[in-house]
Amino acid sequence: MRDLFSYDPETGELRWKVGGRGWRAGDVAGSITWNGYISVTVGGRQHMAHRVIWFIVHGYWPREIDHVNQIKSDNRIANLRECTRSQNRMNRTLATRTSQTGRRGVFLHRGKYAAQIRVNGKFIHLGTFDDPEFAQLVRDSMAERMFGEFFPR
Repeated sequence: MRDLFSYDPETGELRWKVGGRGWRAGDVAGSITWNGYISVTVGGRQHMAHRVIWFIVHGYWPREIDHVNQIKSDNRIANLRECTRSQNRMNRTLATRTSQTGRRGVFLHRGKYAAQIRVNGKFIHLGTFDDPEFAQLVRDSMAERMFGEFFPR
């Protein structure tokens, strides 16, 4: 990958070092996918640009990468961090993570508000409460303890 691409950590741009079919050396590499990430094709195989960038900078392929500011096309190295799947899921916009109560991790159960958190693919029940705000407080407190810097403020 280092032979194919140059990377500018200030802009997050990945550029071709060599020309190919449809591009020249120096052209910005990749295109935006349907879900907002930048993808590059090498040898007929598609790669997420942020993963290629991580490899170029750090020398290994990460299991999971999080975009700190939640902008999927912002591939500045300062905006990328290695994480677990649970940590990556935690750093999502509010619109994608609300339940029927309008609160993340809080749902109605037998007339009360149940709080839960998902860690490593497993749900942890945190209790049921009369007040939805208190249920949210309990859930957010546990999420902050579990996910630290990945818990959105």
